[in-house]
Amino acid sequence: MVVIGLTGGVATGKSTVAKGFEALGVPVLDADGLAHLAIEPSQGAYDRLVEAFGSGILTDSSCIDRRKLRELLVSDPQAKKQIEAIVHPEVLRLGLKKMEKFERKGARWLLFEVPLLFETGLEKVLSPVIVVYCPRSVQVERLIMRDKMALEDALGLLEAQKDIEEKRRLADFVLDNTGPFHALQPQIETLYETLKGRYGDPWPR
Repeated sequence: MVVIGLTGGVATGKSTVAKGFEALGVPVLDADGLAHLAIEPSQGAYDRLVEAFGSGILTDSSCIDRRKLRELLVSDPQAKKQIEAIVHPEVLRLGLKKMEKFERKGARWLLFEVPLLFETGLEKVLSPVIVVYCPRSVQVERLIMRDKMALEDALGLLEAQKDIEEKRRLADFVLDNTGPFHALQPQIETLYETLKGRYGDPWPR
């Protein structure tokens, strides 16, 4: 089974593209969703995160507070390294389990949506790689509008990721999401046909 990487920068529209491919029948894995699962109390990363950062990262219901975790990722480089060293292996473990389920069901190829694909070196094992692109200025605008984020916080979040222009240069395929969704949808459909021509239907008929 071919596992295709789907990435981009924050607020470039990765999830929108993932949903577009899913609507065409392509199986999709979401690393963010797996990361949310990985830090639940029943999972291995939970105890290690609490041990590393204390009960101050917990909500009143003793769950990991994702907002506090994100603040640490943005503001503290050492904490960022610790969090990633704990969470990323668990995300990969959970992802591999889900891939195996898709493969047992007969999937020929799938998309793995990974925001930090290049930052974690996964371009070495995921191929080809699709990058969802929009300029940095549009990323900032969307973060401020969508997440009600202050300009300084938006810029800090972008600094924590590889520059979107570099990601675009490293991509095998680029989907430009600078404009509205109706301009993106035909690109998704065209790329779907290209991938289907290369790998066949995502599910056997």
